[in-house]
Amino acid sequence: MTEHMLLRKKLASGVYLNEIAVHVPGGRSVVDRIADRHGFINRGQIGNLKDHYLLEHPHIHKRSTSPSHVHHARFSQEPEILWFEQQFVKKRVKRDLTFTDPLWVKQWYLYGGGRRGRNGPGGFDMGVAGAWKMGYSGKGVVITILDDGIERDHPDLIGNYDPYASTDINGHDSDPMPRYDFSNENRHGTRCAGEVAAKANNSNCIVGVAFNSGIGGVRMLDGNVYDKVEADSLSHNHTHVDIYSASWGPDDDGRVVDGPGPLAKKSFVQGIKTGRGNKGNIFMWASGNGGRAEDSCSCDGYTNSIYTLSISSTSQNGGKPWYLEECSSTLATTYSSGAPDEHQIITTDLRKRCTETHTGTSASAPLAAGLVALALEANPSLTWRDVQYITLLSANPEPMADGQWRENGMGRKVSLRYGYGLMNATGMVYLAERWTTVPAQHICTINGSKQNVPLYKYTMFENQVTTDGCAAKANEVRYLEHVHVKITLNYKRRGDLSINLVSPSGTNSTILPKRNRDMSDGGFKGWEFLSVHFWEENPAGSWKLVIVDQINPYAGNDQQGTLVNWSLVLYGTKDKPVNLKEAPSSVTPTYTCHSECVDTCKGPNPEDCTSCKHYRITDGPCVERCPTAYRVDRDLCVPCSTNCQYCVTVPGSREHCRQCKGGLFSIENEGTCVSSCPVGYFRVGTSSVCRKCSQQCESCEGTSSHCLKCVAAMVLKNNKCVLPPTLCPEGLYKNRMGHCQSCDPGCRICDSPGQCVYCKNNFSYIQNGRCVTSCEKGYLPHVLQIASHRECRKCNQGVCNSCANGFRMSNSVCFQESACSTNNFYDWVAMSCRACHQNCNTCHGPEATDCNSCRSPLMFHPYLQACLSCCVGSSQDTTSCCKCDISKGKCIVGASKNQKGEKGFGDATVILTVVVVVIALVIILLAAVIFFMLRNNQTTLNKIQTEKLSSVKYERLAQNDI
Repeated sequence: MTEHMLLRKKLASGVYLNEIAVHVPGGRSVVDRIADRHGFINRGQIGNLKDHYLLEHPHIHKRSTSPSHVHHARFSQEPEILWFEQQFVKKRVKRDLTFTDPLWVKQWYLYGGGRRGRNGPGGFDMGVAGAWKMGYSGKGVVITILDDGIERDHPDLIGNYDPYASTDINGHDSDPMPRYDFSNENRHGTRCAGEVAAKANNSNCIVGVAFNSGIGGVRMLDGNVYDKVEADSLSHNHTHVDIYSASWGPDDDGRVVDGPGPLAKKSFVQGIKTGRGNKGNIFMWASGNGGRAEDSCSCDGYTNSIYTLSISSTSQNGGKPWYLEECSSTLATTYSSGAPDEHQIITTDLRKRCTETHTGTSASAPLAAGLVALALEANPSLTWRDVQYITLLSANPEPMADGQWRENGMGRKVSLRYGYGLMNATGMVYLAERWTTVPAQHICTINGSKQNVPLYKYTMFENQVTTDGCAAKANEVRYLEHVHVKITLNYKRRGDLSINLVSPSGTNSTILPKRNRDMSDGGFKGWEFLSVHFWEENPAGSWKLVIVDQINPYAGNDQQGTLVNWSLVLYGTKDKPVNLKEAPSSVTPTYTCHSECVDTCKGPNPEDCTSCKHYRITDGPCVERCPTAYRVDRDLCVPCSTNCQYCVTVPGSREHCRQCKGGLFSIENEGTCVSSCPVGYFRVGTSSVCRKCSQQCESCEGTSSHCLKCVAAMVLKNNKCVLPPTLCPEGLYKNRMGHCQSCDPGCRICDSPGQCVYCKNNFSYIQNGRCVTSCEKGYLPHVLQIASHRECRKCNQGVCNSCANGFRMSNSVCFQESACSTNNFYDWVAMSCRACHQNCNTCHGPEATDCNSCRSPLMFHPYLQACLSCCVGSSQDTTSCCKCDISKGKCIVGASKNQKGEKGFGDATVILTVVVVVIALVIILLAAVIFFMLRNNQTTLNKIQTEKLSSVKYERLAQNDI
């Protein structure tokens, strides 16, 4: 037993079991002899791993917080034991999410329901229908779901269920049926299985992506998860199973760095070497749901493996879901859930039901497994590396609107969020039909030129290494595939670091982004960061590693850590990897294409065109012009929504309805149809048009200015909304006597002394009701959605490294979280997102009228917290009491017009007040002089004068209060 193996036993943490895995060549008899000598029971071979066995001791605690050092020492003395490890429980989290959104009526992700097609077909999808039309449905391909079991007798799964791809590792039998409980906790595997292989045309639930494939389940998440369990799962019947789909992994909390143990790693290697008739098993992996915790899948050893296809998610609108993790190991993307107003994934559910709320990257990995099954049916000879090539070459970046794409040295767009883009089944099967096996994989390793280098905060460390890609050697690499950067370093706060790798072609790949919640001082010990961003680039030339810490302003200027060593591992081929065969003869047309076709077609009809001269009706034929009830969106004829009779397309590919169907109302200037006029609108006479109320009305009737209810901070007077008549100017507050008094220094608006609401411009924080320029020691800035300032909150037990609940930390500042989209706020009573009032651009609640910012041309009144029109000159609305500052887009309190019958205040009043106060002070001073001069002889006069001064002072204060 080597020293580093013993050290690993000491470093292993968690709950230890009474089971020890051993590697003993020589057969079972040798293992039985060793087991008997030390009081163990041989539980048999681990999976399909030759010479690896699991030994169980009946008298060691089944669960212990410390390892059995006695047996470790004894096993270390056994020369026949090449390796051993006491098994310990690992935390593995199902990458699933739960929402309460309304149910869907169709599988939008299969039929053009992505971006540009929210109201029906016509948008992006994953090209599944095209692959089905080519005759592929996954027949002959076997997929197994590594999860909490699958309901094998579900009406939508039973027809494709494969018992040879199934087992129950948790229950120690062959039946993968999940354990039922009140909360349906173990529904995850059944949901994933339905996405892949739900039977078609059986009047149940959905159609799976590969609806004729075999589906199995390995029940392994409903119990203790440790290395042996994962190894058994990953190698279960690996000569029969084609694809393993896993939607789980280490904690997605932004703090953990974890991956497969030695047994699981060996199962991966064995799978790609001997699985599927030596062509290699396909391992699909969900990239993780730690986006809200600012986690990165670069710290997940499963997605970082070259043997897995790491799959990310995009929402229906092609946006970044809030749970998405960014990393350079992500190869491609499929659809899943997004914002609350976006659709989710429909699939099978526990107790023979269906669900329309499957979410997260948990939903993405099984969809990807189904797409790969279609490609394997098209070409069963594909190797595990062929599948990765085909996946990235056919992926489409266009559906994602916010990919932050970078172009690599091959001119391909690639993203930390989405890999090479949205997977496309039609493109995959087309490439699979023409594919020739890629050349053998070569591995070239280059060591970094600097070791034991000190690392400091606010500094950038760079190290360049030059390589020829092991030219003229047996392991020469000219065309890259995967690139591993193996790093050992220590650092005081690991999450502060970001690491980039730049290739000779100039491709810059972030292999580790900052993780603000990772406060560990453990660093990285031989951690392998993976990037797929350099695919097919030539590795020859200079590579640059860049390590930066620019996030922790409290760390001090001293040394924060040390880069012990690093190395670059290049995977790829010497010869050109992609060599497609000629297209099958069946693709070559033997007919004349329709007149609406451009160049090529699959038949003589307008629906068979590869591309159209004019327009294509979504999922239909080419046409010269779009028919009635359709609108033009680029080169597509998109159907109008259900309620619309005639529509057009406006900027943003959005529908604008020009004529609603009978019985419905049209919202003026907005192009939407409703069953009745919503709050904030009124019906125009007897027409079917809803018109918006005036800006100050929350609701109205008859005319836009006949208000029934006012927005916040305004009062109703003769069916008009006006401001309250008596308010104090900026910098003053009204005391109990009704007088205006000054707020604390630095405060612009306050409720009372020590209770500041808004600060002056040069004061950024409110701390204990006072305005300060920065948070004092022991306090941490929190940015609230409901205010325009930062609030200093006392640190938890004096430690300033975590935020209060409901806040996330970024650059040492805590920001309030929200799962609602723009123009919405979260209603904590209804437990759902609600739309802001029509006047608000953004709002915070608890009411829709609680605005953060306003729709143009309204301005935000900081004192009243309301959106109002501003008075500039005499022609503006007399109901407002603010002066516009166009450069800032807000109102400045202090300038107004006097309304008839009401008193107001403004710049003239402030000046007059100052003059009156000065005059009063002069009179008081003069009276004091007279008093002292005449105090001996004129007592009566002194008394009269004092009463007069008191009267003058009261009159001035009364004027000041108007």
